[in-house]
Amino acid sequence: MGQSESKEVIADGKFEQLQQIATRQGPAAVSQYLKDNVNKWKEEKVLFAVTGRSATGKSTFINKIRDVQPTDAGFAKSGSGNTTKEPTAYQNPQNKRIVFYDLPGVGTMEFKKETYIADMQLRKYDYFFIFFDKVVSEDDYFLVCKLVEMEKPFCLVRSKIDDDLRNAADDGKRKEEVIPAIREQIKEQISRYEHLKNSDAIFLISSKRKDTGDWENLLHHIEKCLPPPKFETFMYSLPTLTENVIDLKYQTLRKRIKLATLAAACIAAAPVPGLDVVANLALLVEEVVHYINVFGLSKERLEALDGLDRKKLNCASFHIQDLPGMDLAKVIIAQLGKYVAIFTIESVADIFLPIIGSIVSAGTSAVFTYRYLSRTLDNFRDDARIVYRFVMDKQDIKV
Repeated sequence: MGQSESKEVIADGKFEQLQQIATRQGPAAVSQYLKDNVNKWKEEKVLFAVTGRSATGKSTFINKIRDVQPTDAGFAKSGSGNTTKEPTAYQNPQNKRIVFYDLPGVGTMEFKKETYIADMQLRKYDYFFIFFDKVVSEDDYFLVCKLVEMEKPFCLVRSKIDDDLRNAADDGKRKEEVIPAIREQIKEQISRYEHLKNSDAIFLISSKRKDTGDWENLLHHIEKCLPPPKFETFMYSLPTLTENVIDLKYQTLRKRIKLATLAAACIAAAPVPGLDVVANLALLVEEVVHYINVFGLSKERLEALDGLDRKKLNCASFHIQDLPGMDLAKVIIAQLGKYVAIFTIESVADIFLPIIGSIVSAGTSAVFTYRYLSRTLDNFRDDARIVYRFVMDKQDIKV
């Protein structure tokens, strides 16, 4: 099984490329290649524009999608009907390269349609959220047309769905009928707009309740519109708005495993005895730390959740020590030792296990790296689900 799986995980044109890099330039060059490819997201900037009329829920949305509370720096205060006078930037605290700009609405006395594109520098943004109230206005559609001309991705957002549900309950209407009725009303209204009549980019959400509306579809639309490195940047810093976000993060992270596996294989194939041990262990440490950060499973965050039994979490073993460097490496080594029996490699002498100190074959190293990262990622996903459900239960929100 070891040999057949090794062929599967390293069968890629990039392996030869990485192997040449490792042989000619050493593992440091392979690490640089990873930074330029697997970790390209770290250098990406993502600029979101949030526009629309006042009192449509823009500020609440900007706070929710950044996981910012009223007592935090950078909290976006609601306008209470006041018009935004200039673009206001709100950085994501987890990654300051992600910025949400609250833009003044189009067609006001201060910002006329004729100069709006230039005044707002619309060409610099990667994605647009256009918030509307009951109906899409002519000014909203004007902006849509301009974004289509510029080939800029956008969506229309009708927020405050929780208000509609609450009002419907007060009127004696069934909750199940409310959102379909709103969708039908919007569909009928936009049928006269050429660029919207067949659109799949109109979403109903609640920025206050995670369990209400089209959050999942909205995030999939962003994924479809942004280049992969930019979407990774956005997704890795996104709070767990819904349980589906955990699955999206999981799928995004899985795409990294193949390149990490190829890197491990080519490092192992480099003709420098013992070099693979240090380089591949460092690779595993970096990936594990990344998983912890992306899923929000840091020791500090888990300790802040009163009542959560952290001992039941798979990630708890990585929080025994306070320092993530060598201590984390020791935890990984111990886990690799336990995985020997689970993974059933053909020869113990060929196992990627630093405490044995063997010189690892490329194929076996690839298999072991692939399996270890896959299993660890699965465990972290499961932990993230447990934590999410615990938080939702504490907030008495149905998921």
